[in-house]
Amino acid sequence: MSHRSTAGVALLLSALLDGATGHADSRRVQVILFPPHFQDEPNDVPKCKGFALVTLSQVTDVNQLLSAWPWDLQTIEITSTSEEAQEAAKSGLRTLSKTRWDQLQDEYAAYRQKLLAQAAESTHPVFRAAPSAPVSAAVSIPEPSRLRHEPPTVPTLTASAPYPPDCVVYVRHVHHETNKTTLRTLFSAAFRDHSSLASDGLDYVDYTKGLDTCYLRLTTPAHSQHLVSHFASHPTAQSEALDTTGAHSDQPMTVELLQGTKEEIYWGQVPEKVRRQAVTKAVSLLADGGEVEQTEGNEAGRKRRKRH
Repeated sequence: MSHRSTAGVALLLSALLDGATGHADSRRVQVILFPPHFQDEPNDVPKCKGFALVTLSQVTDVNQLLSAWPWDLQTIEITSTSEEAQEAAKSGLRTLSKTRWDQLQDEYAAYRQKLLAQAAESTHPVFRAAPSAPVSAAVSIPEPSRLRHEPPTVPTLTASAPYPPDCVVYVRHVHHETNKTTLRTLFSAAFRDHSSLASDGLDYVDYTKGLDTCYLRLTTPAHSQHLVSHFASHPTAQSEALDTTGAHSDQPMTVELLQGTKEEIYWGQVPEKVRRQAVTKAVSLLADGGEVEQTEGNEAGRKRRKRH
């Protein structure tokens, strides 16, 4: 029997609780929630990813599950001979309180933010001589002007490209209690007065609740460059979580176009299917009025930007 659905989780927990107390009550399990993935769209129905948030009607039932199936034990001794208990033990069922769940979520969010911040700050390699190198060793250090102005190597946009280059913008100082819908409305304002870029400019808002940063995936390089330029010239900040206008600018948001290593690191965390869809969309839009190299088999063709 599958327990990776709402009905399956309800049947399993009811059986475990009924077996522990000796009496059945269908109202013991009140609510079952599968948390959404951070890349789910607003209207997507969350799927079970191996865990669920469950609300029970009685505190005694909560304590019973926490005691019988503790989170921090590698192995659990099962005294019940019921089919459900044996299957739960075989599958590695574990429980923890909602309070502890929230703590772990906060720890994960902080750790993820730390890693992303480290990646965002590592723009250029650091050149150092090895401690054991002879005094006469020569260390080649690029000139500061080249470090500042030499653009990173950008992959050619073809139908087989690993991701669409110059299409990700990193934003700092968003409100930590905002949401994806609010951010989409706020950042889409950059295209309202630009008719040639108004169509499908903002492809996806990559935001995790509780963080003050987010990533924006734009459909083409022209959209991302226009967005960066717009918010650089229009200081914007959210005064509250649901602020979609950003008129308050005491601590304006900063926007950065990801390129080179930082761009590769970001796309490396995106599922391949999503990357392919982003490439296909960018190629399609650029082919209509931009410049894009398209390859199919051994043939290659180039469409150049129309001159007006």
